[in-house]
Amino acid sequence: METQLFANFATNPTNSYYLHPNKNPSIIFVTPLLDHKNYQTWCRSMKVALISKNKLKFVDGTLHLPTVSDPLHELWIFCNNMLLSWIQRSILGTIVKSIMWCDRAAVVWKCLEQRFAHDDIFRIADLLEEITFYQQGLTNYF
Repeated sequence: METQLFANFATNPTNSYYLHPNKNPSIIFVTPLLDHKNYQTWCRSMKVALISKNKLKFVDGTLHLPTVSDPLHELWIFCNNMLLSWIQRSILGTIVKSIMWCDRAAVVWKCLEQRFAHDDIFRIADLLEEITFYQQGLTNYF
């Protein structure tokens, strides 16, 4: 099946290895860029963009690097590097520095999740608390 994928990657947009000719490493996939406060919304936007390009398998780790002897090996590396570029261009420069030397999109994705997902949970809890106080008419909270 992988060999069949290799045969039609250039023309079949449903193939995970397919890249449209106008896709390039300088594309900014989503805005606003990932910062220290917007991981959940950024992640959701990135997932939607990646699904629309049939590339989520590269970041969720389900499309593994083929062996060196596999004809898809070089193509996987090419697509993975394109994704690394898209991810790097969709996050703040200060964060990019921390993932610059990761060579797999799935590793970068996991690192960003581990680093930022918990911060949003605390922010969400703070916002819910503020909403509760606001609804109870306790304006002195702010």
